[in-house]
Amino acid sequence: MADARASQMNNPAMSSTQVMRRIQVAELDDMETMFHALSYKLPALLSTQQVRLVVIDSIAAHLRFDMEGTEPHDFYKQRSSRLMQLGARLKQWAHEYKCAIVCVNQVKDVFGVQTSLPVDGDGAESEFKMVRGSKAPALGAVWASVVNARVMLHQRRGMAPNVTHDAEHEVPSHLLRTRRWIENVFSPWAPPAQCEVTLGDHGFTAL
Repeated sequence: MADARASQMNNPAMSSTQVMRRIQVAELDDMETMFHALSYKLPALLSTQQVRLVVIDSIAAHLRFDMEGTEPHDFYKQRSSRLMQLGARLKQWAHEYKCAIVCVNQVKDVFGVQTSLPVDGDGAESEFKMVRGSKAPALGAVWASVVNARVMLHQRRGMAPNVTHDAEHEVPSHLLRTRRWIENVFSPWAPPAQCEVTLGDHGFTAL
């Protein structure tokens, strides 16, 4: 969607149908298919077409579940190795073909942890502050050390910023709505910050 909207903004004469025809979608049903596509099909596509944005949604899905039944030590060892290999390849393609690559992670529930999160099954604490409330990135510190930047989207039910209500009484349901934020957790080119946004037919709009 971001690539489509950017194309239309750069060329307002393009119709929505023309924009959508410039978006290519591939379904990768398992981990081996995903790694094969990212290792061979993606660079072939990037080398023959002018691609500016690649979105992988989600990078965590197969790496969380496709190795079920593996012993815990072997599971984390294999996953860490695959994550490092995948991260190196994606960085290579992004640099070589001058495109942005966005990998969608997932979150997991964290109980009784308020600061750093022991990750990857070996009890070692991450040097990154991974936990936000009761949620943490599913792929842990290994993936956090691979990516160049991490952006988090989160939402909760609450009153709109311009709505006031007596704090002594329960907030009526008609005053509640879903509020969304985009947060820059870390990156080499911008300080940590967050912005509340709305989501509509044309994508995100900052408030």
